[in-house]
Amino acid sequence: MYDHFKNKGLCFVFCAFCTVFFVGCEPGPDQIELREKIKKVEVFIVKTEDFEETIVASAVASAHMEYRISTEVSGLLKIKQAEWGDRVKKGETLFEIDSENFILIVKAKKAALARALAQLGFMQAEHKRKKPLLQSKTLSQAGWEKLQFDLAAAISEKNQAQVALDQAQRNLRLTVLKSPIDGMILETYHDTGEVIAVGTVLARMADTTWMTFDVGVSDLELSHLNLGDTVFVRIDALSKEERKGQITRISGNASPTRGTFPLEVRLENAKRSILPGMVARLRLSGEKHKTQVIIPMMAIHQENDIPFVFLVQDQKALRRPVKLGKVLGDRVLIQKGLKPGDAIVLIAQGRLKIGEPLDVIQASVKP
Repeated sequence: MYDHFKNKGLCFVFCAFCTVFFVGCEPGPDQIELREKIKKVEVFIVKTEDFEETIVASAVASAHMEYRISTEVSGLLKIKQAEWGDRVKKGETLFEIDSENFILIVKAKKAALARALAQLGFMQAEHKRKKPLLQSKTLSQAGWEKLQFDLAAAISEKNQAQVALDQAQRNLRLTVLKSPIDGMILETYHDTGEVIAVGTVLARMADTTWMTFDVGVSDLELSHLNLGDTVFVRIDALSKEERKGQITRISGNASPTRGTFPLEVRLENAKRSILPGMVARLRLSGEKHKTQVIIPMMAIHQENDIPFVFLVQDQKALRRPVKLGKVLGDRVLIQKGLKPGDAIVLIAQGRLKIGEPLDVIQASVKP
């Protein structure tokens, strides 16, 4: 009986001990609150890298070569075979001026040339016939000199008649205006039935196999650009795909109005998909930098216009002032304040305080 009560007492003591032990091992309210106060952060591991600055500019596409189709003779515009937007081949007829008067002029000049040739033939025969008379002194010296003068005049009249005929034939040919290139008609300015004066521009056309873009850059940017450099071009109206162009001209003089240096970028347009006037975004390679510290912009904080980052050391937050350099999109160059291997806070749960403990949940070498 005594043993029975003794065993029950031991069991009671053992249960009480276990209860006290496990209750004592559970975290108290203070410990739970402390754990909840430790903020979780995501860090970025600082490293050095090489980078190249990018010059971004907008420009309007222009045809590599533009031509103005203008008249060299006056007359009535009889035929118009070109409209804006048409693609034409070299040698294709675009316009015709009424040629009726020019045909009549050619006929008249041919007749004048025939008369001059006849007169010249007569004078040459006279010269040949009377030359022996001079030798036999049957013809006076004065008569011989007059004969030579008349022969020279006949030759001159023949030459003048030939020039007049050539000019008349040329004017007749100029009544037909043909395309000087394979290209596209950009604009036309006159319609059939209008009387056209000499020098009137009938149309403007372009060779669009190559397109050019005029870009202005600063003097600092200019020093890093060279002829032949690759330029990436994206046409807003077309696909987002970038095309490769080249710098073909660099001006040595700054624009007096803009204060920038003009340069020309040339881009192949074999499919003729790029049209004059389309807006493009150009990306040029600028200054190159070696082994620079670059961090995500989101890691930068400011207080009283002084930039700083939160550094993680021994799982605690430290404040580190930094000197900022150039902004590179969503990243920034650090000129002073950080070194490779430093862990800086990118994302934190709430506002950080100097010296407070941190729980680093993710380390990354990329922004």
